[in-house]
Amino acid sequence: MPYLNRIEVMGNLGKDPELRYLPNQTPVSSISLAYTEKWRDKASNEQRERIEWFNVVLYGKQAETVCRYMKKGDCLWVAGKLQSRRYEHHGVEKTVYEIMAGEIQIIHTKTKTKLCPVWNICKFLSSSCNRMPALSGLYFFMGH
Repeated sequence: MPYLNRIEVMGNLGKDPELRYLPNQTPVSSISLAYTEKWRDKASNEQRERIEWFNVVLYGKQAETVCRYMKKGDCLWVAGKLQSRRYEHHGVEKTVYEIMAGEIQIIHTKTKTKLCPVWNICKFLSSSCNRMPALSGLYFFMGH
């Protein structure tokens, strides 16, 4: 029987990303993406909104790239798998759900003109990054 674990989210970074390294020197970054849903309340005709926060974990070139080019408020699209992680906090076991990034696209950033040579769409595919060492895992697609 086939199974599927895939999630796609597009949202804004909640704070500047920070790069850290695992003991084996693999770059890693954990970011929070805010997805804002807006609608007009039919009864009051008032604008309403709800914000959902998603925890995202990036490794390797993806982590380095997001930390280099993106800041709080910038827009990022992420596709990956949802994974749970358990930890203990003050004697209480907690569970957190994280998106393990497989693909990312930088949608918009305030600093785009000085940081990225070809900006319209930057796509990073984790499964392909290791096959393209000359590009260091970065794919730049020309847009209109």
